[in-house]
Amino acid sequence: MHGGSVRASSDGPGCGSEFQIALPIRNTSETGGGGPCDPKPSVVNRAADKVLIVDDNADSADTLATLLRLFGHHVQVSYDGPSGLSAAQTFEPSVVLLDIGLPGLDGYAVASRLRECPQTRQAMLIAISGYGQHKDEQRSRQAGFDYHLVKPVEFNALRALLATRRETPRRPCRPDAYVGRFGGSTDPR
Repeated sequence: MHGGSVRASSDGPGCGSEFQIALPIRNTSETGGGGPCDPKPSVVNRAADKVLIVDDNADSADTLATLLRLFGHHVQVSYDGPSGLSAAQTFEPSVVLLDIGLPGLDGYAVASRLRECPQTRQAMLIAISGYGQHKDEQRSRQAGFDYHLVKPVEFNALRALLATRRETPRRPCRPDAYVGRFGGSTDPR
């Protein structure tokens, strides 16, 4: 079906097991492409962003970091608010993907502090959160976020949003400049 193979082996009871799965890499020119994370040269070949991910869900943060690295971005990950602020000072990201419900210092406070720092004042701040009510988006805007995405985030929508950063330089943070929830459109208003 997929042209791959699966192999299982063990030296006997109590010795553990080894499983090997081999899958071929799909050639999109043969299949017509179109998978959910297929790279599009117009996005992949752009200048790489320095992306800081701050999320206390390590699995989610690390998976997102891996995907962004596959698309050529330079990525650093922090798992709480204070370490995220510290990382931002040394890494100087152009984009910060920031969870709201963080230990130590919540995402709203981190965003507000990032807007005060010269190294991150012009960074694109994107809230990535399980909080998706209108009041949560309003708080994001007040804290200085440019966008508010609700988990689970669709990866191609995030990639399109990152592409807008390079097309449209960030305006100074003002409440009326808030873009709000990103729904896949690349119009940053």
